[in-house]
Amino acid sequence: MAEQKKEEAEPEPEQDEYDGPWIEKRIEWKCPDRKRHNVVLFGSWNRFKGGDELEYQGKQVFACNVKLPLGTYVYRFLIDQEEWETDYRAGKTARNGIEYNQISVTEDSDDEDDDEFNADDDGNQEEEEQGNTALIIGADGK
Repeated sequence: MAEQKKEEAEPEPEQDEYDGPWIEKRIEWKCPDRKRHNVVLFGSWNRFKGGDELEYQGKQVFACNVKLPLGTYVYRFLIDQEEWETDYRAGKTARNGIEYNQISVTEDSDDEDDDEFNADDDGNQEEEEQGNTALIIGADGK
């Protein structure tokens, strides 16, 4: 009976089905105003359960590093515990009418040069900002 209790007391730890490499990625959100915010990252890599708080980096940028399994994921930022946002500088997608940022993680994507935030270095940032502003306004119905 003592052996049975020992077996019950030491169950095998629950393992996620994923057993491949985990890649550290830096994820950022650029604040559209000069106010300081509480910014929390939620993503599909953990089914949007629990969030990672971003730290203020200066110049209206918040960031955090997360370790992600290989794959393509969507994510959003919860601002001040009340408003969901995306980062206009990162790739986007929509699911069920909701806008998300999207990130693809590959074994060689741990280099910052490959991050989606640095993908648009050809000066189209202003054009991208205007397009996203219209999308956000349209989604809000205002």
